[in-house]
Amino acid sequence: VGPALGAWFLTADVTHSMDATQAHLGVERWIGWFALRGGMRLDEEANIQGGTGLGARFGVIGADLALATHNRHLNGERGLELAAGVSWYPK
Repeated sequence: VGPALGAWFLTADVTHSMDATQAHLGVERWIGWFALRGGMRLDEEANIQGGTGLGARFGVIGADLALATHNRHLNGERGLELAAGVSWYPK
């Protein structure tokens, strides 16, 4: 949970687990039934990773699509992952 800055919602956190500290920062803006999202994080290797996404809500059903970078390969090269989700918002 974070503050609303005008039409934008901002969230940030810092986590520590298994001897790794990570920081996350994200923003979101809803325009009618459509959401724009973006964010970045400092991963456990101190690399800056980024992500972006789109969301839509149709009544009680929501759909999301996101792209994010990572360095989880065995060779350490930067990769790109795609994620999709469906949500249910009960009334």
